Amino acid sequence: MEAYGRIGIDIQILRVPSERSLKETNAGIVDAEMSRIRLDHAAYPHLRRVPVPLNILEATVYTKLLDFNVDGWKSLEPYSIGIRRGAMFAEQGTAGMNVIAVKRNEQLIRLLERGRVELIVMNRIAAEYEITRLGVSGIRELSPAIHYHEVFHYVHQRNSHLIDDLSRVLLQMRNSGEIETIVRDSLSNLADDRASESK
Repeated sequence: MEAYGRIGIDIQILRVPSERSLKETNAGIVDAEMSRIRLDHAAYPHLRRVPVPLNILEATVYTKLLDFNVDGWKSLEPYSIGIRRGAMFAEQGTAGMNVIAVKRNEQLIRLLERGRVELIVMNRIAAEYEITRLGVSGIRELSPAIHYHEVFHYVHQRNSHLIDDLSRVLLQMRNSGEIETIVRDSLSNLADDRASESK
């Protein structure tokens, strides 16, 4: 993360499944959580939020066969739903519903493609990326987006002393448009990496 470099700290970014990432950060195995919606402090008592929003997550519904206007989480109750395990916005919104949870976004798209669920709920940016990368057809977005969530960086409590400096730098980066550029470039780089792996 660029912000750490600006306060003189070198970091290593690890890619692990979402649910595992939260557990390991809360346990102090790793130092920070890159980006999350606002978390329940009671569930993750050792995480501390850096209060500058990094981005806006659009919780969006995708389907192959259904056609209805999305009107809040309750409007999804009649259907079978796919979500990614550890995606807190989806877990919270679909609690008590007919849900299949998988580890990765790719698996989520495949669930819908193969008709194992009637709809899926995903972050809009991630869904568009995976649908394009996988070359899947016949999946469409329902509107409007089901919810909007601000996304934040979290640190383990032992790193609470970094919050003020990170907040200052992230606010500067957000106001200058740098954060938006970094998010866009990161998705492009991820697409390039996946394309190289498939050769």
